[in-house]
This record gives sequence, C-alpha cells and structure tokens, in this order.
Amino acid sequence: MKHIYLKLKNALLLQRESINIYIFGSALYSNFPNDIDVLIVYSDLNELPTIKHQLFQMSLEYPLDIYYMTPEEVNELDFINVTQAVELSSLTKAG
Repeated sequence: MKHIYLKLKNALLLQRESINIYIFGSALYSNFPNDIDVLIVYSDLNELPTIKHQLFQMSLEYPLDIYYMTPEEVNELDFINVTQAVELSSLTKAG
C-alpha cells in the first residue's frame, strides 16, 4: 500500500500547500482493501479542479473513493476523529 500512498503524495501534496490529504477506512488495516478512502481538505476552491483531475488520473489505476471538504466541514462533522483518518504524510515516512 505504501507505493500507492507515495504516488498520491507525489501527485498532490508536493505541488499544493493549501491541501491536506488523509487516508481512512479499510486501506489502513487491510493489505487488500476493496478501495482506498481519501479525504482531501482544501482551502483554495480555485485549486479544486486541478486536484480532482489529478486524482481522476490516479483512479484509473487504483480504486479511490475520494471525499473533498473544507477545514470548516471537517471540523463541523468531526470527520477525522470519527473516521480515524490518518494524514498521508505520516504513512509515507521512511521506516
């Protein structure tokens, strides 16, 4: 799974400072999940079309289930705590 996370990170995180990427669901606990649940927290609405395009390209290769939220929506729904989402950068650290 780590190679998929690295591809996500390289495609998005390194190019955009105004987004945070989280992984949640079975991809965190299973070596063979049915899909990869991804949360994109964005602050700049203008970047959203580019982000969606990049993720669409990745979804042609991997089964991504993608959620897009603003920081306010994430906080209102307590989404990260409820889903036990993990920030992508912590999943791609060496080790």
